[in-house]
Amino acid sequence: MDKLKNKTSELSEIRKENPFRVPPEYFDDFYSRLQLRIKEEPVVKKPNPVIRILKPAISLAASFALIFMLVYWPLSRSRNLQTAEMENEFSEYTIENVLIGIMERMDDNSLLTAFEGEPAEETFSDEELISYLSSNLSDYDIYMESTE
Repeated sequence: MDKLKNKTSELSEIRKENPFRVPPEYFDDFYSRLQLRIKEEPVVKKPNPVIRILKPAISLAASFALIFMLVYWPLSRSRNLQTAEMENEFSEYTIENVLIGIMERMDDNSLLTAFEGEPAEETFSDEELISYLSSNLSDYDIYMESTE
């Protein structure tokens, strides 16, 4: 509370006059100074109406071009790198390499019949068929084949 009283006493000591004053005889030649200043300032030309109309469209097109360049260019570069990698991978797949891969996965009997020509018709006994099916197919696969 004492601080508040000290502040009010300090504020009451401040003069209540307006500190801002106009220099003497300021308005006597004001009009002539204003006219000189107006003549000295360059005339600002208004932009061409066509430019004024096209300016928003040009700025919009520039922003779209900037966004396009920031998004499309990196994506196309990465896509080009990916296609180059894929071409390198597929260049290994020549006919010879594919045939060698197929032949490596074939069993001996299939490989021999491929080189001999037409396979001879063989008849299989029921026991051979059952042993083949049981060794190569699960019970579920056999069941699914029999229901179709």
